[in-house]
Amino acid sequence: MTPHFILKYFIRKLAARQKTAQLKTLNEIDSLVLLSASNRETTQINREWLRKQFPQIKHVRLINFTNEKKVEKLILLNVEMDEVNSRGFSPFGELRKGVEELFSNTSFDVLINTDNNSNLYLHLIALHIHANLKIGRRNDVSEKLYSILLSSDKETGFQKFVIETENYLNDLTGNK
Repeated sequence: MTPHFILKYFIRKLAARQKTAQLKTLNEIDSLVLLSASNRETTQINREWLRKQFPQIKHVRLINFTNEKKVEKLILLNVEMDEVNSRGFSPFGELRKGVEELFSNTSFDVLINTDNNSNLYLHLIALHIHANLKIGRRNDVSEKLYSILLSSDKETGFQKFVIETENYLNDLTGNK
């Protein structure tokens, strides 16, 4: 496993290269990628919730970090779910080919990192995903990585955080 100080160094270094964001509501976008770190059962529940909550978004991808040895890929209508684990990264935090191929040729309108434990592997994935707007939770690594940082309780779960993010974007853009 890669030492945290090395991962934090790479995250800060690469985050400084990112572009400024374009602000849109979740009702105005065509593609959304969400990052999470939960067990497989919870991820399945969240994937189904996303399908029902955002039927207007053409492409929704949920990338879940798991401790499972075997990772899965599932597609349900407009929602795609991919799992990654620590084996998808080199000892220096670089993405291995299998993980990099998940999103190397895809661009998203919005990225939301819903993880409340500041999983460094998810931050590394966020660095490599091309998204016009990146939203994450405030923590010691996220300052330059995400365009918008939201503070929330550690207990705030996936669905509540996504809804809070949606409401926040609506307030910022003046849409309801």
